[in-house]
Amino acid sequence: MKTDRLEANLLPTRTTVARRAWFGLSRTREYVARQIAAGRTKKETIRLLKRAIAREMFRCLTAVARRFGLWPATISTLVRGTRRDDDLAHAYRNWLQAA
Repeated sequence: MKTDRLEANLLPTRTTVARRAWFGLSRTREYVARQIAAGRTKKETIRLLKRAIAREMFRCLTAVARRFGLWPATISTLVRGTRRDDDLAHAYRNWLQAA
């Protein structure tokens, strides 16, 4: 569905804006400083930060999928609320709280 893809594409953008606005994570602060020191523009730095966030999200998604023996797309649809599976949602919630 086009709407799901648009929402998935907006997530790294929103995360980038939040991370840059707050500079809350030292990883983000260090990453931005490295990119600026390398001579990148603000626009390039934001683009690279979005790509880094997308990679981080994908690693998390695949780790969860591997843990439950599912495809990453299954976990993604569960998280976005486009699929309902109460047993999986309960197990996933418990796993998140234990981590």
